[in-house]
Amino acid sequence: MGVATLLALAVIAGVVALDQRANAREEATAADAQRLGARALVEPELDRSLLLARQGVALDDTVQTRGSLLAALLQSPAAVNVMRPTGHDILSVALSPDDRTLAVGDDGGDLTFYDTRARRLLTTLRADVHPSANPDASGAYALAYSPDGRQLAVAQGGQYQDEEIAVLDARTRQLATRVDVPGERHVVSLRYSADGRTLAVVLDTPEERSEFVRLDALSGRELGPRIDVAAGRPIADKRIGSSPVSVTSDGRRLVVDGADETILRDARSGRILRRIPAPVGEITASGLSPDDRTLAAGGADGSLHLIDLRSGEARTASGPHGAAIGRIAFTPDGRTVITGNVDGDITRWDTSRADALEALTGHAGAVRSFAVASDGKTLFSGSLDRSVFAWDLAGAGRLGRPFRAGTDDNVNNPRYALSSDGRLIAFGQNNGKVSIVDARTLVRRPEIPVGERLGGIGFVPGTHLLVVGDAAGLLTLLDADTARVRWRVQAHEGFIATPGISAERRLIVSTGGEGVVRFLSLRDGSPLGPPMVLRGFPADAQVSPDGRLAAIALFSRLELWDVRTRRLARSLKITGGVHTARFSPDGRLLAVANDSGVQVLSTADWTPVTRRFSGHAGGLFSVSISRDDRTLVTGSFDGTVRLWDIDSEQAIGAPLPGLPGHAVNGMLTPDGNTVIAGYDTGDAYRWDIRPSSLARQACRIGGRTLTRAEWDEFLPGREYDPACA
Repeated sequence: MGVATLLALAVIAGVVALDQRANAREEATAADAQRLGARALVEPELDRSLLLARQGVALDDTVQTRGSLLAALLQSPAAVNVMRPTGHDILSVALSPDDRTLAVGDDGGDLTFYDTRARRLLTTLRADVHPSANPDASGAYALAYSPDGRQLAVAQGGQYQDEEIAVLDARTRQLATRVDVPGERHVVSLRYSADGRTLAVVLDTPEERSEFVRLDALSGRELGPRIDVAAGRPIADKRIGSSPVSVTSDGRRLVVDGADETILRDARSGRILRRIPAPVGEITASGLSPDDRTLAAGGADGSLHLIDLRSGEARTASGPHGAAIGRIAFTPDGRTVITGNVDGDITRWDTSRADALEALTGHAGAVRSFAVASDGKTLFSGSLDRSVFAWDLAGAGRLGRPFRAGTDDNVNNPRYALSSDGRLIAFGQNNGKVSIVDARTLVRRPEIPVGERLGGIGFVPGTHLLVVGDAAGLLTLLDADTARVRWRVQAHEGFIATPGISAERRLIVSTGGEGVVRFLSLRDGSPLGPPMVLRGFPADAQVSPDGRLAAIALFSRLELWDVRTRRLARSLKITGGVHTARFSPDGRLLAVANDSGVQVLSTADWTPVTRRFSGHAGGLFSVSISRDDRTLVTGSFDGTVRLWDIDSEQAIGAPLPGLPGHAVNGMLTPDGNTVIAGYDTGDAYRWDIRPSSLARQACRIGGRTLTRAEWDEFLPGREYDPACA
């Protein structure tokens, strides 16, 4: 063998070796990325979870790693920032009146200040106390800003011993006044009067009694005698670092909760002004509404009770119960109550309806303090997991932005449609009106009367024309831009399901309450031949984009009919039956669904191209396929929307949450960047699922970068290059 041959073989061997090493590196990188994604989903600390998932995408951007990032974000969809000030448990948080500064007190006695707009740490004032594993042993456990924002009152020191109230100049953060707390007393709450002249202080004793004292805000001098609020009545020992006493906004009255009654007292004399019978059981926390009218009382079983202090009416809020409630706050308008429990769960409640609105999950320890921005849009929560979370209550900063799609509902029948250009959302309501929403601005247009309770609804491809069916069997063609009705015909008897519309804008296929299928002209609504009567009741009828085939779901089977000849082209038996069928926009795929799941078929030979997808806790209401044939979107009666990758046959992330137990219609915009989730209540969400948005949101919420120690733990041997820098 010649030298040239040997050299050629050596070169080939070298190239093969290089390729093998490159493949090995790629495989190792992919394995590391997937491992980070998997670890992110079991990591208890939200910020670290998001940073790990984001790093996984940076290492290897795949459907799997993006899905892990989305799932990590959906663990706390309302969270917008996580702050970890000092490494100590958080006992108290307070917002300055202008909402620009957040003060945080911990169990080491430290005070940390944040710029709330930039989410930037300003400074930390270190306390000369020893940290303790017991969060009630020492620390800064009560904070209050004066109404003009010039003072910050801090209760600090050793609990029940060497405790003091320090009043700081809020601008310079220098000590202005110091008030010693009497021996064997612990400050539970501080509140300035509306004029800022008086500081109301609620104290607890080791004997579990409450005392109230008024202080001059400037000098710290006591104004009148201390009042034994409970009048010898012990406080329930299950209260979580809180007092049964709330002080009204004018500082003139005390509201004392109890298992059987609520008592109103004069703040100066302690005299009982009124007793309100309210047998609500054992209370672990309470809070007073801004207008001093409603007392919210949380129970050891996680229940919430709302007591009207004028009428005496007591209501128990409906919603999930869990661990004992430890903290309660109201939004400034009083419309929402916020509770935090000992497991770290936070719940938003509607005050007027007395029911739960939303669960805010993310803390890994008991919630100890709340601060709500003056506009009610942002909540800050401090927890024994050593973190402070910022929560978006309004929704503008979330991946899933909530909005109202209409003024009415359509119970168990969320009839929505999205125009093919992605610009308009239509919602058919129970009041017979169509609501049109601008998909970009989420602004609603004036509602358009159409008929009786509305049923099936769909945009004509490539236009803003809307085909609408109602409960009386009327089918209407409506111009969504001008609100003008083009035509209206009596197409069926009874409720019309979602009409199928051909992409070439010639044909409508529909089915109604009488169980027949009709073919209509899109131009004027006139019938194209006689109705089709089938063996079985048609649950759904759709037409292929080219207008050649009609797919008719008959529960037990799917029938495919030639539109021109009206002949049966194919009958398919679907496991579990079929009640919904949807073509992909290009007509190459067909999704068939029943209560147990959904499967995607190829229209070339009508064989499955995916496994059966099932991941909802309830039956399916809607299915649709993306324009690029890569993503399947499903909406369920359990209130969630799911995304599925058709090629890999895997779920993309976790279910998109919304309104539990309400039917939802899930729709994907043509560019694949946004999911619209429309509920039967008229509530809806716009989910931004762009990869860049997921990455940006993860870094924003995490609020930091992976430390070198974390990097070495999770990515040993790799060069330090954190994605969230």
